[in-house]
Formats: sequence, C-alpha cells, structure tokens
Amino acid sequence: MTRQYNALALSILVSSSLISGYAAQAATTAGKTMVVKGDVQAFETEADSRQLQRRSPIYDIDTVTTKANSKAQFRMTDGTLLALKESSQILISEYQYEPGNEGNSAVIELVEGGLRSVTGAIKSNNGSYQLKTPVGSIGIRGTHFEIELINGDMFLAVWDGAIDVTVNSGSGSDTVSFGEGEDFSFGVISENGEVTSLLEAPENFNQGHGSDNDGDDDGNDRDGDSSEGGFANNDGDDDGDNEGGDDFGDDSDEGVDFGDFDDDNEGGDDGDEGDFASNDSEQDSANQERLEGVLDINSPADPVVIENKVGEFTYSGLVESSFSSTAGGASNLQVNMTVDFDINFMTGDLSLTDNGGEWLALFAGAVDGSDLIIDIGTAYHGNEIADGTINGFFGDNGNRIIGNFNLFEVNTPTTSTTGSFIIN
Repeated sequence: MTRQYNALALSILVSSSLISGYAAQAATTAGKTMVVKGDVQAFETEADSRQLQRRSPIYDIDTVTTKANSKAQFRMTDGTLLALKESSQILISEYQYEPGNEGNSAVIELVEGGLRSVTGAIKSNNGSYQLKTPVGSIGIRGTHFEIELINGDMFLAVWDGAIDVTVNSGSGSDTVSFGEGEDFSFGVISENGEVTSLLEAPENFNQGHGSDNDGDDDGNDRDGDSSEGGFANNDGDDDGDNEGGDDFGDDSDEGVDFGDFDDDNEGGDDGDEGDFASNDSEQDSANQERLEGVLDINSPADPVVIENKVGEFTYSGLVESSFSSTAGGASNLQVNMTVDFDINFMTGDLSLTDNGGEWLALFAGAVDGSDLIIDIGTAYHGNEIADGTINGFFGDNGNRIIGNFNLFEVNTPTTSTTGSFIIN
C-alpha cells in the first residue's frame, strides 16, 4: 500500500513538473530588464516569484512588482520602454510582437503605483497597444506618456503623442483624449469616473519620475536644470546594480587609461619643459592645474547634474581612443550615441574595421545617474554574428562620454576586438 502511494505521489509530482515545464515553455519573452534599484520581482504565481536583476527577462504571463524605495526599467521586445515607480504592480496580459507584422498587440494592466512608457514598434506599425487600469482603459495613439494611481485616482501626463481614456462612469462609458491635437495633455480621473483636465502636469510627476515642464524643448540643452526624473533616475547611491561607471576599463584588454594625459614629457626629473619635477614652481603649478582639469573632465559626472539635463543630444566626435583586434589591422573606430535626457534613454552604434572585415554593434541603453547601462541588440564581424559588452559613463558635466568595448565572434570567441574611447 505504501509503495502504491509513493508511486502515485511520484506520478503526480512528475506530471506537475511536466505541466509546469510546458507552461514555462509556452511563455513568451516580453522584454528585458535594463535597470533595477531595490526589490523588484516577477511571477506567474507568487509561489514562483523571482528577483529581477539587470538583463533578467520578463514574460507575457508575468506580474511585475516594485517594493518601497525600488524601481525598474524594461526594454520590451518591440523597443518599448517601460519604467515602474516604487510600490507599483503591473500584469503583462499580452505581448505579441513579430518584426514586420501589423497584427502585433500588447495589453498591460497597471494594478497599483505608476509607470512611464515610450512605445515602440507595435504602435508605430499600426499594432494595438493598450493599458488597463482600475479607473479606465487607455488606448495609445502616441509615444510618451505617464500614469500614476494615488488613493484610487488616476493622474496622467502625455509628453508626446496622444492617448484615449475610456472611463466607466455611472451613465456608461465615456472616452476622453489627452495629448497632441487635444485641448489638454494632463489630467486627473477620479475612481468614480470624474475627469479633471489640467493645464500643467500634476505635481507628483515632478518629484523623481516626471519630465521638464518649463517649455524649453530646444532638443540640445545639455545644461538644463529643471528636469527631475524620467527613466532610470539615480538616487545617488552606489549599490552596484549596474556595470558601467567606475569599472571603466575592466572589460577591455588593452584599453587606455584616460586619466594619464602626461604625454608632454617622459616622466623623468631632468627639468625639461612640461616636467612636473622641474625647479620652476610657477610652471609646475600651471602644468599640475592643467592635468587636474583633464582628470576632472574624464571623471564620472555628478549624477545630480545628469538628472537635471533635458533634451536630446548626439555624441559622435572621437576625442581619444585606443583599440585593437586579434585579426590585426584595426582602424577607423566610430562611435555614435544619441541620448534623450527627458526619458533617460540612449541608442547608438559602434564600428571599426580590421583584416577580417567590419565590426558593427547596434545598441540601446538607459541613463542611470552618471552611468550608461548599455545592451547590445545586434553585432557582426563581417558575415559572422558577434556579441560582447559596451560600458560607458558621462564626464565633463555630461558633455562627453567615456567608454570601453569588448566584442567577439559567437562561433569563434577568440576572434575579438577591444578598446576604449572618449566621445563628445
């Protein structure tokens, strides 16, 4: 009898494992974690909860939660950016994306807290992108919006494009629109369906999660001082949740130390011009001041300075570089990064040539304080698929980016290229 019971229990256990395995296989990747601060979890059922870290996948069956003093940013499969505030919960009810298809669709439910989103290819290719909330359902016509639930009321802001909110009121359902082409871009909808349109963004969007509202949208303001948030804001802590910043050089075998710009002399004490060991104290002081200025430019910028920047800027001027390839003949390094400080997001490409052909890496990432959290989307060396890492951080008050890279062929990892760069 005991044997029969154990056999039955084993059969049930195996069957359950198979069912669980089939369910896991049926889940489709909806996105990838870009930035995590604090306690962020995802689960289909709470018993299967998993802690999210950078590069952790999220699936089209997941509930994603952020605890107090925690937040996260995700890049979905269609390129949509999704940032969650602290104490938030979303349910990914559906996320179907096949490149080139027009029938793609996404349904996300905001259960509590707040989110900010910049929609990607699903919406731009005439697909359906819908956000459900306890207050109403939102159809997305535009690209950049923000929603937050506070004490049952829904606060909203449309920074670019437009949204249509279908509200369930006592007399039925009504649709009200916000954003481009509409009378208002901001509003509050009470839990009983009452709509209040606003001329300015609700104050809660300007406290660590909102965007600039001073009307200055010149697109190239790297010294703006009014933006107080957006995607991947940094709290000033150094909790090691990213792989950029101060570890510059760790991923490069032959990267140059950009802190050492003393190339006007050979380091001796023979008193040559430019030698800091000379007897000319006035010249010593001037040279030391010059060196300290260079070191300061290429040190990580103050995260608060980066958080306060607004607009979009492209970094493409190569100031300094050092790179090599195992194939030999490395030359013509080009690095381009476009950073949108309003949403703390960046895209870019890196290329160089060697005796084996052209290396090309296309990437995207998030701004996290002074660091850039970069994720390579596509990379090639000639006709061979490649992979690797690119790291970077802001220097000179955000006017330049200091970075390094390590790329390799997937099928032949010994074929690789490494290097370091400064762009402005």
